[in-house]
Parts: sequence; C-alpha cells; structure tokens
Amino acid sequence: MSEPASAEAVIELAMAAFDAMPLHAAVLDGFSSRRTFVYNCDSPDEARLFRMTVGALRHAGQRFAVVVHNNVTPRAQLDPSG
Repeated sequence: MSEPASAEAVIELAMAAFDAMPLHAAVLDGFSSRRTFVYNCDSPDEARLFRMTVGALRHAGQRFAVVVHNNVTPRAQLDPSG
C-alpha cells in the first residue's frame, strides 16, 4: 500500500483542478466541444504527468461534460520538449 499524499501534493492537485474549471465551463456552456489540460500528479514514488480531456456530450436536449484523465508520463519522458 502506498503512503498518503503530502499536504503539498494535495494543494498542488487542488490548484490544478481550480485551473481546469474554465475548461469545464467552456464545454458545458457550448463555447467548445473539447478542451485539454496537462497537470502534474506525482505519487510518493514517482513524478507523473496527466492530460485531462473534457468533451461535450448531448443527451435528451441537455449538454454534459465527459472528463477523461490519461497518464502521459511515458510520452513526456520520450519527448521532454512537450
């Protein structure tokens, strides 16, 4: 079992979530059909990089957001320039 996250890690993740809020709003308000955001999400054992994709979904006349988080650490390690 891994150790719990440090307070600094929790704060960093909360700040990333706050930074991503406009992406959710843009999709839900219909300004965009998809937005992406890259953020750090380190574990106690390794540095990790994730990409969040927010996509629009319409159902029964309503607009929803589909949120997907992908670990892109291996790709970032292969191409550190981004």
